Amino acid sequence: MQSIKEIKHIRKTHSRWHDESYEMTFVLKGSTNPFSEYIRKYKEGWCFYGSSDWFLFRDNDQKTINDFVSSLK
Repeated sequence: MQSIKEIKHIRKTHSRWHDESYEMTFVLKGSTNPFSEYIRKYKEGWCFYGSSDWFLFRDNDQKTINDFVSSLK
């Protein structure tokens, strides 16, 4: 996955399996088209779902997501 260029919004979702579930709409570097992805917050960091498993975002994307979530408070 490319790095995140811009986050449009993050919305908390409801999940039976995990308390920290969200839908995030964002734009990747090199693109102008936003898309949405379900993400989760674990103690290790923010994760996205792909290929039947959850994967951690890269460190620079972790910071981008954390900064965006902090700005909402």
